[in-house]
Amino acid sequence: MMDRAQEEEELYKLITMIEFINVGFSSVCWQLYNEVPLVRSLPLPHQTILRTAEKIYVFIQKEVEEHKATLTPGEPRDFTDAYLEEIQKPEKKSSGFEEEQLRVLLSDLFLAGTETTAAALQWTMLYLVAFPEIQ
Repeated sequence: MMDRAQEEEELYKLITMIEFINVGFSSVCWQLYNEVPLVRSLPLPHQTILRTAEKIYVFIQKEVEEHKATLTPGEPRDFTDAYLEEIQKPEKKSSGFEEEQLRVLLSDLFLAGTETTAAALQWTMLYLVAFPEIQ
């Protein structure tokens, strides 16, 4: 179990990686990676983006494993616990509730949620600075 300082450091690293990926996904190198198969084998910045994405995937996998180890049936603490409980239901075995799908969902939530929240906070601050009378 990590103490609070370690958890905050892990979270900071995760947010930094997510920011890097969000910027990377809009880069020209990433667009070339998607459109020109030959570029995939070249040592360009997209390789760093892929390595960073793998680190995020490992983090998410670790979190899922920790949730599985500490899961209390009938008492979900969060989305991950609720999803893991659904996976365990016999009628859900072939319904698409799988661990891989959970990892993809968590990845999407982290990537999209972090960027959206950061943008909303930036615009809020800008608005408050531009119009101090509304503070």
